[in-house]
Amino acid sequence: MKHATITIPNDLVDALTAYGRDREVTGDLDALVEAALLDFLTERGYLEPFRPFHITPIHHDGEETDISINHDRYFADGELGGPR
Repeated sequence: MKHATITIPNDLVDALTAYGRDREVTGDLDALVEAALLDFLTERGYLEPFRPFHITPIHHDGEETDISINHDRYFADGELGGPR
């Protein structure tokens, strides 16, 4: 991560503060600037929008299984054996 020192005019600080209130961004001016830049650059196609990774359960022998979602629990319970 890079560190930058910038001077921001008061009217822009006021706009960032209003933006933070509307977007429910908590934190200091750094957090507001980062959130505004992320939105700006994402809207213009310079950044990929955040898309959470979703795992879909598979069907095994005609039955749906949740191993793909709850694999840690299965290993902890010993149902799948130990790690290899």
